[in-house]
Amino acid sequence: MQKTESSPLVSVIIPTFNSVSTIHDTLKSVLEQDYPHLEIIVVNDGSTDDVVDQLKRYGDRLTLINQKNSGQGAARNKGAEIAGGEYLAFVDADDLWDVSKITEQVNLLTNFPSALATYCDHRTIDENNDILGSNGALLHLRPSGAITAALLYGSCIITPGVALVRKSAWRLINGFNEQRLLIGKEDYDFWLRLSLKGAVIYSPQTLVSYRRHSKQITQQQDYDLNLSVTRLISLAAIADEIQKKK
Repeated sequence: MQKTESSPLVSVIIPTFNSVSTIHDTLKSVLEQDYPHLEIIVVNDGSTDDVVDQLKRYGDRLTLINQKNSGQGAARNKGAEIAGGEYLAFVDADDLWDVSKITEQVNLLTNFPSALATYCDHRTIDENNDILGSNGALLHLRPSGAITAALLYGSCIITPGVALVRKSAWRLINGFNEQRLLIGKEDYDFWLRLSLKGAVIYSPQTLVSYRRHSKQITQQQDYDLNLSVTRLISLAAIADEIQKKK
């Protein structure tokens, strides 16, 4: 995409917690986007490694915010609060984007102005960036448009990095839920609540590399149990919303 004055600003928000081993690859994939109008906001969520010193090498190419350890949801909200973009692109500090990821998704939301967000497909990689598999629509349900019913069976948006969200939509639902009980599952709750407000468009393009490793929250033993709690909390919110709409 050629740079034009009409290209809407996209704010890329990267929460980081002790991610010094992967965040440089993530930032490289963001900085190499062919979309011309980006701002990058990194929110350090109380890291104890030297990631802050490491990030100084990027100078004014990114904005760094520090907060006490509060979870990814709080970090994403902190970044979104100061973001100047019309669109918000959340990416974890261990995932990678294909070069055209933002361009393709901005074009899609431009073509569907009533949609609140869009999400694409992903491939899975390991600690060495080797591809473990490609997870497309033939393998898992990928709803588009009114996706609430499908989300009740589980999250089809495996990581926030596959999505592009209008900032107005993030504001509409008051962002991510920051309850500590939901840490690691706050994105599932986010998509459930967002889906009640409008359409979320699916694109079958594979534009994101999602990293699997032993330290991530989804690999912890109590993740599935906590995910069930998240679903119950979200269902209560859905019930309240439906009751309001009658």
